[in-house]
Amino acid sequence: MDAATPVQPKTEPHAEGGDAAFLRRRRDPVAAELHLPDDRFVPMRVVDLAAAIAADPRTFGAFAREATAFAHALDAVMDQEVTALHRELSVKYACINPDRDTMPGPCTSVDNADEAELEVLRGLSYVFDKASYEKLSDVQIESAVRVANSHGLKVQVDPEGVESLSIWVRGRGEITRRKRTMRHPVKGVEIELEVYKRLAVAARVTGEDALRLKLYREIPVADLEALLPHARVSMSVLDRVQVFGGGAGALSGVAFKIPAVIASGLAGLASLGSALVIGFGGLAVKSFMGWRRNKLSRSARRTQHLYSQHMAANAAVLDAVLVQIEEEEVKEALLAYAAMWATGQDTVEDLSAWVERWLFDLTGQTIRFDGSDALESLTRLGLVENGRPVDKPHVHDSIERLWGFWRSRQTVGYHHERMAESAE
Repeated sequence: MDAATPVQPKTEPHAEGGDAAFLRRRRDPVAAELHLPDDRFVPMRVVDLAAAIAADPRTFGAFAREATAFAHALDAVMDQEVTALHRELSVKYACINPDRDTMPGPCTSVDNADEAELEVLRGLSYVFDKASYEKLSDVQIESAVRVANSHGLKVQVDPEGVESLSIWVRGRGEITRRKRTMRHPVKGVEIELEVYKRLAVAARVTGEDALRLKLYREIPVADLEALLPHARVSMSVLDRVQVFGGGAGALSGVAFKIPAVIASGLAGLASLGSALVIGFGGLAVKSFMGWRRNKLSRSARRTQHLYSQHMAANAAVLDAVLVQIEEEEVKEALLAYAAMWATGQDTVEDLSAWVERWLFDLTGQTIRFDGSDALESLTRLGLVENGRPVDKPHVHDSIERLWGFWRSRQTVGYHHERMAESAE
């Protein structure tokens, strides 16, 4: 682990104003619902979190001096565990990976691609949960699709175009985007949009055996339907006005001449018929070309928008998310152990509440700390018994215990066992 500049708290720890804001946001049901997808994620790197603990000896006492070394040893053990999980999931995903560049072979431990997909999806559910993502329900996905207003595009979704679809999100925030309006058609106005900071999609398109994985960043909540593999851009009312308006204008010129042509007799009617045929023919050609040009333009805009937000695809999604698992596991265990040294709390509820308050003072964000998961990690690593650190007050003994786990590879199969339990 590299050195880092300590991160200073945004408010004085346990200051009255900070406590009041923390309690207000923690108890507000509207705020809790709004921040649900990101409330387990600690928005700091491990090295920065360890540096923040080291910079606060008044709170963490002797543990502050050893925080960075303790985090380094934790990271080494959990890197072994995640590497083994990565190897297992990569083997499962290989036979349904659309980017596979090797010869097709039988799916490991299953009979066909359908069963392989189910195994991979079960693994993904476990992986994303460990990385602090939340899975969107079918109702939430349908609600997002009904909004149908993505990045100024009108998007239609064909439910027959996809066999399976799963979406996970992590983190909510806001971005500023400029939008043209009737009152400001040139400069536009700035609007605030709610976004998912991270969004992952797993989908199998109708007629394919492959399972497509995509990972995006900062996706507006109202843009969700544009990410779906079975979505297609369609024309809005404004598009139709632009496409057909020019041809209709040409026909209106012919319409103004109708009374005079009728008065001129049979010859005039013949010329009127020719003008109408030519006019309608021109309208058809111009409208078709305009529709095609508009559709290509909007499809290009959708592609450009998604390209700028795209982070990873298929096997690379596994790489990215598994790195996040390691980070989250280390941060949780580090925070729990540091808090136990600082406070002596021995219940999950009290420990979680203390960590949440400290993180709020440090980051200004409301975070729901998963104390039970953190204590489970510390217990299986032999660092905690009955809610108390085993080697207190000798932190270096705890660090050596962790390196002993790393040398013996004792917990390499941890995620395999937990993933199998979650699938039962």
